[in-house]
Amino acid sequence: TDHVVSVVGWDAKTDLAVASGLEIDPNFGGYRVNTELEARWTVWLAGDAAFFCDSKLGRRRMEHHHHAVVSG
Repeated sequence: TDHVVSVVGWDAKTDLAVASGLEIDPNFGGYRVNTELEARWTVWLAGDAAFFCDSKLGRRRMEHHHHAVVSG
């Protein structure tokens, strides 16, 4: 079964992630993802809830609607 979970709001709510065994960044919040925005095999995240690796800036999480739009 395929599912889409939409996270909308100011702060990343991590209750679902913790219950699912996904990694949460302890300093900045948000779901830890790899360079492909994959949090776990078959689980991808996009938008400002994702804590991702930027090749130029290192790991980061950007809470801004523009980032949410361009990442998916």
